[in-house]
Amino acid sequence: MTDMDRILIIEDDLETAAAVRAEAEALGCETDHRDTLPSGIEAATTGHYNIIVLDRMLPGGDGVDAMAR
Repeated sequence: MTDMDRILIIEDDLETAAAVRAEAEALGCETDHRDTLPSGIEAATTGHYNIIVLDRMLPGGDGVDAMAR
């Protein structure tokens, strides 16, 4: 990965999100974190991300259903 890689983490468990963020940043990636499905969808549709890490069960909906949309 390069320093231009951006990762969106959509995860409501703060400990899990922090662990994913730490690993991604250690690889030189920029990260953004959202903790609800609606805020994650908004970020995903308005920002430019190379990778989206999406939890399945989130406040506001199911991550698998969101992928289908």
